[in-house]
Amino acid sequence: VENKDDDTKISAKDEDGNDVPVKIDEDGKVIVTPGEDVDGPITVVVEDPDLPNGKTEIEVPVNGHEKDRDDNGSDEQPEQPGDDKTTVDDSNVKPVDPTDDPQDSGIKVENKDDDTKISAKDEDGN
Repeated sequence: VENKDDDTKISAKDEDGNDVPVKIDEDGKVIVTPGEDVDGPITVVVEDPDLPNGKTEIEVPVNGHEKDRDDNGSDEQPEQPGDDKTTVDDSNVKPVDPTDDPQDSGIKVENKDDDTKISAKDEDGN
């Protein structure tokens, strides 16, 4: 950052929207401290009235991280003991015959409860 002054502001967030500590050192270099729980890339925002549109955003890659991918496991919810979450296993889907007979689709729902709803439509919306 060249010619920073009291109007120059800097901030940074990771892909999960978490604040990342960031500063501009005496040489004008932008220094970020990602932390181990970061989900990259990091977006650095430099705001200053001297900049076009008052600010600029720079994407900083994080080694071993890809954009739009949960690289830090933050999207996964740890399972609590006794917390029987409803899950759907569709790894064994089977074709069915076009008849009026009830048939196993191969889809398995684990731990269904009163909040579990199911419906089916064919290609015509029926």
